[in-house]
Amino acid sequence: MSSLPNQRVTASQRNKQWKESTMDHYINFKNNNGSDLRSDRNNKIINYNLMNGIVDTKDILKMCDPMGTGNGITDDQFMHYDKLSPIVHELIGEESIKPDNSLVFSESPDDLNRKQTDLKDKILSVLNQQLQAEIDPSTVDPNNPPPTPEEIIKNERYSPSDIIEKKANKSLKILKKRLNLKWLLTQGMKDVLLAGEEIYWTGILNGQPSARKCNTLNVTVILDDDDMFIDDAIAVIEERRLSLASILDEYGDELSNSDIEKLEKHINNGVMPANGGFDPVFTDGIFNGITPTGSVSIGNRNSIAIRVSRVEWISQKLVGTLKYSDEETGESIEKFVDESFKPMWNDFKQYYPDAEI
Repeated sequence: MSSLPNQRVTASQRNKQWKESTMDHYINFKNNNGSDLRSDRNNKIINYNLMNGIVDTKDILKMCDPMGTGNGITDDQFMHYDKLSPIVHELIGEESIKPDNSLVFSESPDDLNRKQTDLKDKILSVLNQQLQAEIDPSTVDPNNPPPTPEEIIKNERYSPSDIIEKKANKSLKILKKRLNLKWLLTQGMKDVLLAGEEIYWTGILNGQPSARKCNTLNVTVILDDDDMFIDDAIAVIEERRLSLASILDEYGDELSNSDIEKLEKHINNGVMPANGGFDPVFTDGIFNGITPTGSVSIGNRNSIAIRVSRVEWISQKLVGTLKYSDEETGESIEKFVDESFKPMWNDFKQYYPDAEI
């Protein structure tokens, strides 16, 4: 098992070899649980098999012979009576018809202050109209009376009027349709019911936003003992088997021509083993996050799949704090700078004599 490279290194030391060595280390954790608080892979496999009508008699014998004495062994055959899939399908169906009412709300201090100010101005405007109506009823259209302050507050709560939130909700609506997120999340409901978790990957592929549901059996999450959320993971390892076309769709903007030729060569140089499967022969290690290990995609022996390993992990980064005062307001300002920050110190001190770094 390869050791984990030192993660406390500078940006210049985070080269290709360092990345590949780190990936090699974490890939060895494949299919291991990093926390007892997450679903066990073996239990997930049992549940998925039951959903597909597959029963392992060894699991039943554990209940017949919990002490492992061997007396519980029987020649009787168990008939599988499916009571699981109708319930799962019904719950998935209910999930699919639920309305999607998700909205984007900004909670940054500046946006909250701006929204509170706008809300106050709207309420004051309504109160001013009501006051004018009391003085001169002719100023109010009886067919279109102004909203009450309570109605304005309720409307702000359920329909954001902030321009930033409006643009964000418009973008979210477009992405939901383009990425078919409703269907994607409905499919994840099956994983929740059977595996106790649903995992999605989101990011940028070939310059475009992308989202997909991950197979929970192919994802390993390394966590501290008491953690259970992927957000807190030390590393996340996902292993998939993809065709060359799918690899080019996902990594086309990252692979060089030599990388693509290398993959094609491995596929074309495959040999047919005795079992009739297809197993490309090569000895290369990891390059660009792709582990070239060939196999046959299940159910279709004419497709050749390459094992693709994606590893995302946390590391350490050198940062510093730059402190200085605004020359106009005198306000003290602090900002984080990374190791690439190279101030011309003499010129900087000339304009900000009290600056510290």
